[in-house]
Amino acid sequence: MIDIRTVSSQDLPSIAGMHMRLFEGDYSTSLGYDFVKNYYYGILLDGRLGFGLMAYEGDSPAGFIFGAYDHEKIKRLKLLPQAMRTFLCLITRPRQNYPWLKLFFKAKRSFVSPFKAELVSLCVKNEFQGRGIGRLLIRAFKDRLRSMQIRGCWTKTYSPEAARLYESEGFLEKQGFDFIGRSYRFYVWENKNG
Repeated sequence: MIDIRTVSSQDLPSIAGMHMRLFEGDYSTSLGYDFVKNYYYGILLDGRLGFGLMAYEGDSPAGFIFGAYDHEKIKRLKLLPQAMRTFLCLITRPRQNYPWLKLFFKAKRSFVSPFKAELVSLCVKNEFQGRGIGRLLIRAFKDRLRSMQIRGCWTKTYSPEAARLYESEGFLEKQGFDFIGRSYRFYVWENKNG
């Protein structure tokens, strides 16, 4: 039996650990565990900039989904972690990172979403994959958005498996771009039932 619970700050170490293992090649992972825990996810909870849902089987965390609210106040507040990420990247590997960061933020800016939320991350532990947990998390995420009167969300992925899951759950592909040897796709979901 899978139980979906709202993420609290006590869940962040487990979430960061899952992120580090399952998104091994992701750019955020290259910035380290503390960055992932405190800035990638922690700032969303601490600043009430978003929310997370965690799937449990018994007492074992099986996966999570995280969202960020996407409106003007939040965009201004997000400048700090974005500036910090950029600064850290430029300091640690300036020649390698600057061109890729510039390309990534240009691609992200060119994607205009009318929706007020971003699905930031969806993660299911390897040993729990294939059981429909990702689908349960997406549905719970959409239910949470509906309860907040948010009419849709957007996300991006480079994973073909995640892309197929999003498409099967009603997300539509809007744009793609290449970044650090990966082909990313932007997707949107709109609540057409109110």
